[in-house]
Amino acid sequence: MVGIRVVGSARHRSFSACALRNVLRIIDGLGFYLIGTIVAACSSVRQRIGDIYAGTAVIEQSFGIGIRVTAIFLSLLSLGAAGWAVPRICSVDRFVRPPYLDQVIMQVGRSEKSAYVQVAGLNIHVQLSPSAN
Repeated sequence: MVGIRVVGSARHRSFSACALRNVLRIIDGLGFYLIGTIVAACSSVRQRIGDIYAGTAVIEQSFGIGIRVTAIFLSLLSLGAAGWAVPRICSVDRFVRPPYLDQVIMQVGRSEKSAYVQVAGLNIHVQLSPSAN
């Protein structure tokens, strides 16, 4: 749809290259893709870290008008279907309140002479020593 394609070398299978490329997107994305941009700018073929380790490169590919129109139509169709379905799914009240939401699971506190921690049914009280003034 946008005229690009990912190509790979023969050393990686396509699935493993795709997985490695996308896992390393986390590193490329640091600082709003600043790391990936710097690495791509310094690379001779403009590869980001994920492309370098996966042995892939992004190239320009011209697609026929039929493929582009089909891709745009399918994208708009899926957005329209989501726009139609989401209000219908969200309008049904299916929320069941879990019984444990009203219970205190952990509580920490302190009084003048002691401190306590309460986790579920376990209570731990610690006597504080008087402060030396």
